[in-house]
Amino acid sequence: MIDSIPCLPNLSSFLIAPRKPWDELPSLPRTNFASSVDYKRWTAEPTAQTCAFSTVEGIDPTRRVTSDNEPAKIYGVVADYDAMFSDEEVSRFVAETLEGDFPVSYISRSFNGGIHALWLFDEPVLVSGSTICRKMFRRALKEMGLNMLARGLDADAITDYSKYYQHGWDWAKVSAKRMSKSIVSKWIFEACGEADFREFGVEIPLERIEEEVAKRFPARWKGAFTEGTRGVRFWDSGADNPTGAVVRKTGMQCFTGDRPFVSWSEIFGGSFVATFQTEKLGDALDSVWFDGKNYWVRSDNGRIQPYDKSNVQLFFKVKHGFNGVKGKSETASEIERALWTVASEKRVEGAMPFPFCKDTVVTMDGQAYINIAQHLHVCKPDTTARTWGDGFPWLASYLDTMFGPDALPYFVAWLTHFYVGALNGKPRRGHALFLCGGVNAGKTLLTNRVIGGLVGGFISPTSFMLGKTEFNDAMFDKGLWCIDDAVASGGGSLHAVYSANVKATVANPTFTYHPKFCKPLKITWSGRLAVTMNLDGDSIRMLPDLDANTRDKVHIYHVHPHGQPFPDTVESIIAEELPYLASFLVNTPIPRALLTDTRLGVSPFIDPSVEHLAVANSGSGHLIEVIDLWRKTHFTSRSASEWRGSASELLVQLSSMPGGTILLKDIGTRNLAWGLRSATSQGLSWISRDNDQWVVLKDASAPAKRTTIELGND
Repeated sequence: MIDSIPCLPNLSSFLIAPRKPWDELPSLPRTNFASSVDYKRWTAEPTAQTCAFSTVEGIDPTRRVTSDNEPAKIYGVVADYDAMFSDEEVSRFVAETLEGDFPVSYISRSFNGGIHALWLFDEPVLVSGSTICRKMFRRALKEMGLNMLARGLDADAITDYSKYYQHGWDWAKVSAKRMSKSIVSKWIFEACGEADFREFGVEIPLERIEEEVAKRFPARWKGAFTEGTRGVRFWDSGADNPTGAVVRKTGMQCFTGDRPFVSWSEIFGGSFVATFQTEKLGDALDSVWFDGKNYWVRSDNGRIQPYDKSNVQLFFKVKHGFNGVKGKSETASEIERALWTVASEKRVEGAMPFPFCKDTVVTMDGQAYINIAQHLHVCKPDTTARTWGDGFPWLASYLDTMFGPDALPYFVAWLTHFYVGALNGKPRRGHALFLCGGVNAGKTLLTNRVIGGLVGGFISPTSFMLGKTEFNDAMFDKGLWCIDDAVASGGGSLHAVYSANVKATVANPTFTYHPKFCKPLKITWSGRLAVTMNLDGDSIRMLPDLDANTRDKVHIYHVHPHGQPFPDTVESIIAEELPYLASFLVNTPIPRALLTDTRLGVSPFIDPSVEHLAVANSGSGHLIEVIDLWRKTHFTSRSASEWRGSASELLVQLSSMPGGTILLKDIGTRNLAWGLRSATSQGLSWISRDNDQWVVLKDASAPAKRTTIELGND
């Protein structure tokens, strides 16, 4: 039975002592104070000796209840009716409470004649902090019908757990009957939700807790172990109240014993909770990275997308059940600790696509980057080893006709090197591909549907290759860039930019990756550039200048038409046959004769007829034709096998031949020197530079004949 409640000597004090205000006489008579304001001022003086009372005890029972000393026990309910009541009205108030379910224990009168009514419990009720304390008083206000007993109820004062009431006058005992602790505990139980306990410990899945309870405290818990179920305080061997505790996600709410709440860490030990936290954090952090500005989160479908701070907090909260409320004795919440761990341990330089690469984090130049490339559906090969045309007869016939027996092995080697690297998730550098041929030869069909079908699609990088945009992030999502012939056949300045970018694509796989509104980053791209063009003069300008630095980085083919109309179902035929072509590529080694380039995998290829056409249509093509015309007449009457001299001396020679002046109109020594350098850079065999002299040979050496290679033979 409660026989005292927490009291202060005055309202300035912080020291609590248990006292019985109902048994104490007023320190001073009412007549000593001119007004209620005067009385309140006196009760707040540090030297005043009165008895300011409350029914709420803090965690530290010797100190006043504040936000730093939150409620731990409740002894009863105080109602302050702030109105002037006559003695007759007070008697009616007392009688009404005695007739009800909750007889008042004591009453007293305030300075202005109001009523202070005190209901005491039969035992102190345990509460876990301010939130639950307020909820209990709010529930009591409703269940006890306090606002119906008399006028002037200060409802806010009832839920103010830190309020201490002035002692007042005329204390009187009304009833010895006390409110049942079990009733009040039921109110607390029904008023509390799971959110009320998040700050008291670490949330752990109750299935895991139930397993631990069964292992450590066998047969101590009866029935279901779910949020809100009641049972015995199983960890206390002396506890026997079957409804003395309630299961919460962070621990056990208690109505018996000496503590209102016991966390899982206190029941099972810190190591048990720490192990769970480590596993929980590890599972969540597997999918999150931070680049200093954005958080990058991998969703269930495998895509990695940028999140701002508020969205990543929701990710931790909703997806992984992290608590955003800081625990009582903690300096940070679960979500805050997760954010700090990501920022300190999952830091990356940025996020970029690395097509075909299966690694989520890619290290480049000593920096870590998140691979945000969308999953490319690289064609899965048929499981049976195939010979050429086995399972893909239409594709084999199409490729045989398009390339012919001499060029086909080079193209298949190029395709194998590209496809196998993509399939294995280890893309390798390779040559740029140029397909030159007549209209309706199936060039675009080959690049877009056959090659693109094998490696998961393609994208057109036209604007980037022509220098028309600096925002190029979309093009790096694919491993195949396809350009059609009309796009790069513009004027000289566009062609120069285009040629430089083609060279850069194969000579240096590092690009500037620049999404809008983001800082540019350096990216390594190991895909392929595929260009299709007709054989007219304008289209052939899509070829880069074939100088010594470019020749070994390209595959240039003269392709031939299929010879018959493509069937209406050509795309479905290709889709059906691609897995079998893929099987051939996987299971057929590249001939050793074509494995001559350690950097780009296979040997380069330039079709002579296309090269001749390219030279003829190059900026130096006219000069080369003039020099070739002079060469044929100059050596006819001479036995010498070569001519040597300066560019000026050669200009004199060219001008002296019939029609030379007309052919060389507007061409001076400087233009001629440029043309000679261009000719040598394009690999023209009959023009060379020897120290300070130009050398023109009588006979052009024939290009080396390529070794005949059969598909499928090593």
